Amino acid sequence: MKSDIRSINDIRQVVDTFYDKAIIDEQIGHFFTQVMKIQLTEHLPIIYSFWDSVLFGTASYKGNVMLKHLELNRISPISDQHLDRWLHLWTITTQELYTGVKTEEMLQRARDIKALMSQKINRSGDPRNIQ
Repeated sequence: MKSDIRSINDIRQVVDTFYDKAIIDEQIGHFFTQVMKIQLTEHLPIIYSFWDSVLFGTASYKGNVMLKHLELNRISPISDQHLDRWLHLWTITTQELYTGVKTEEMLQRARDIKALMSQKINRSGDPRNIQ
């Protein structure tokens, strides 16, 4: 039986499993491997910290996730289909591993992030938009 997300170790499992899928995904893998050419050993701890801050209020994440993705969008456009694919992979990965209140919170936060990111990216080309 699956348990709920309870700690940074559980977050690591979700993030690691997600990235195993995402970097080879036909729709979004190129963002990680070709566009940004991320080094997982450097990138993953940032993502762990982000989700630890979101779910457990640790305030360990010091970056700006929206700004990073707006910068990425300027290099290689991120479509709603890309964001939908990210959310799909994130959701199936999370649900494969965990169930419970904190898990549902993570999934809702991911849906909220996707919606906000879509809105910001779609408005980023509007010169009246202040980011």
